[in-house]
Amino acid sequence: MISALPYPDSKVLSTNNYGMSLWGQTGKITAELPDGTTKHYFLTTANLGDTGHAMILGEYESLKAIHAVSPNIRLADMHKKSQSPTGKFGFHVTTCHAKLRQMTDCWEDSWAALCRKQLAHMIELEEVKHGEWPEFKIVCQLILDKVIPRLLEPLQSNGRSIKPCLVHGDLWDENTATDMATGEPFIFDAGSFYAHNEYEIRGSGMTENLLYSLRFDLGTAILIPCNQRQIVKENMIILCKKVFPNELACFAEKPG
Repeated sequence: MISALPYPDSKVLSTNNYGMSLWGQTGKITAELPDGTTKHYFLTTANLGDTGHAMILGEYESLKAIHAVSPNIRLADMHKKSQSPTGKFGFHVTTCHAKLRQMTDCWEDSWAALCRKQLAHMIELEEVKHGEWPEFKIVCQLILDKVIPRLLEPLQSNGRSIKPCLVHGDLWDENTATDMATGEPFIFDAGSFYAHNEYEIRGSGMTENLLYSLRFDLGTAILIPCNQRQIVKENMIILCKKVFPNELACFAEKPG
């Protein structure tokens, strides 16, 4: 741990438990730098085998990418100043939503294609966790095959384009806090990748909001025992009714 500190010859003054984590342990390291000044570091550990390694590595690479474009970690700065290293959507490593691996370690020219891959991955994880539900599977397939292409492909067609922006990737109130010294807000526990900037704020309208919230809600359904699966299904039905009402009716009428 000492050898990992960024300043050589630093002296650790104290280590303490600090904050809380649902999936690991968090701590605070206070160190004295070679020039005599004091520096505080935040430490996260996760005893979850390969999953824990993916979580920690993903967060490290996410925060490193965020800090490179926005040292003060401001969403608008991240979205405006970031540049995808490939010009595509995706990321260079797997990042996680809580302890669930996201489909991020790939590069796609199409935002619709990456969004579909990510949602299909979460649907598969949810089915493994809770088992097959035929009615749910119907609306999931409609979302993947009909709704995503209809809503997202026009963003990159007929001369239109969207910039792959660096996003936090798991932004909610428990991943935000206020700096006690400055009073400024900051974010942490990132699971970043390059995406449509509206993904971060769940879209500008109700339809986009529902679509972009599905992956997060599926994660909740997998991780926390509740009725979230039913809520996800209801939101998918709302989307299908808005975008492809006839197809939804046809699927519902099919026997078996």
